[in-house]
Amino acid sequence: MTYKGIVDKIEDVVNSHAMLYDFGYGQLSDIKVLDEDGDGANYPYAFLVPAGVSRNNQSQVFTFSLIIMEMALTPADVLTVQSDCIQYLNDIISVLRYDTTSNADALLNSSIQVFRERFQDDVAGATASFQIAIPDPISACDAPVGQWTTPNELSISELSNSTFSDALLTIGQPCQGYTNPNQYRFTMDLSIESLVDTAAWEWRTINIVRYTPSTGEYEQLESRALTLLDPAGSIESFNWQQDFDFSCDDSETSWIQVYVGDSRDQAVIANALNIQGTIKTQYKAT
Repeated sequence: MTYKGIVDKIEDVVNSHAMLYDFGYGQLSDIKVLDEDGDGANYPYAFLVPAGVSRNNQSQVFTFSLIIMEMALTPADVLTVQSDCIQYLNDIISVLRYDTTSNADALLNSSIQVFRERFQDDVAGATASFQIAIPDPISACDAPVGQWTTPNELSISELSNSTFSDALLTIGQPCQGYTNPNQYRFTMDLSIESLVDTAAWEWRTINIVRYTPSTGEYEQLESRALTLLDPAGSIESFNWQQDFDFSCDDSETSWIQVYVGDSRDQAVIANALNIQGTIKTQYKAT
């Protein structure tokens, strides 16, 4: 998950919160204020301030301050507004902490400070300082130094049509058509919308497998639970990248295949999910 993906995720959480009406990102000088035409923020207003990035051999840690403010026209309003804004911050951090759609981890050492300020508006609120960690091991193989070749980027726009016995997508055939690759990378960015009520499904998953037709063997590479629930119209993002080592020869054909949905009954999954996005394939010889 990229830095932009993290910011977009926080914005999505804010925009989906029932009590918050506006979102901004940038430095404190970018906070919306009333202009000559009377235009400004819609309150309650959430504003995200970047505070730095740190990393070690295995991960990156992004630090943010999230400010939530509301109009406080009288001193009697201040305490109520501050209390409400603390709750909104806790809501957002909880969603980020227990998000199952990405590999981001909101660390629970956040701190919250309340405030009362006068910009162009009289506002009060609270500010949370928190960190989000992303697993990202350092690897010289990942450095963009011209080693990776991108033969294609597949655009996906289709309805689900499969169970585990019938792959939704065959997204790559390592060792075939390329010159001695022994590393292969897939990057998937998918948006999955439930078109039906999926609450009764036994499994709601997306699975990536390596299939070798010559042996009939399947090797599961990734399995990610989907949280799609009723009502229909729920949308979930799936972002996944992984590198694979292959020993290529003329006798072996391997496919990377994707399965989505409920494994019990093909009729259940057919036309139940609307899948949009991209799958990028890359390879290199080392």
